[in-house]
Amino acid sequence: MISRLTKKIKTIVPGAFPIIQKAFETIGYAKVSFSATQAKAYGYLSDDDIIVANRDHLLSEAKAVVLDMSTDYKAPELEKFKLPGTSGRLAITTMVKALVKTKKISEHDAHIANKLAYVLTGGDKGGPFSPVDEQYLLDIEREAFISLCGEQKTIERIKHMLAKGKPLRN
Repeated sequence: MISRLTKKIKTIVPGAFPIIQKAFETIGYAKVSFSATQAKAYGYLSDDDIIVANRDHLLSEAKAVVLDMSTDYKAPELEKFKLPGTSGRLAITTMVKALVKTKKISEHDAHIANKLAYVLTGGDKGGPFSPVDEQYLLDIEREAFISLCGEQKTIERIKHMLAKGKPLRN
């Protein structure tokens, strides 16, 4: 999402906070897109993604794309990102604290939001003049996700979503 938003939102400032803020809001508020156009605006899809409107044609289109790619396929190179680092994380955590204080989100929501902020701002290595590579971001994202999966409140949320089809705010 950071990569797609970086290409979409042009800024001259390295480690631009608006990109991370948009990603944080989209993920944190669990925004759902109802169309491909909206998914592109949110950063879920890129402008290069192929959109197949008719589900009956989805598999044949996917097969055609894979066959076309297979002749000269080269794995994409990992990207490097200049992210806000500690200063950006501080801005997000301040906003999160205000949301908890006004009871708009729960303590567990805040805990999740702070882990998300850690990943989006580049973890311990991020900073506007210290680029981090994509693999590092994937590693800290996985670490944050797995740590959340081990918490009782997260397990309760997952069970509730599977049973009721609605989110639980605990």
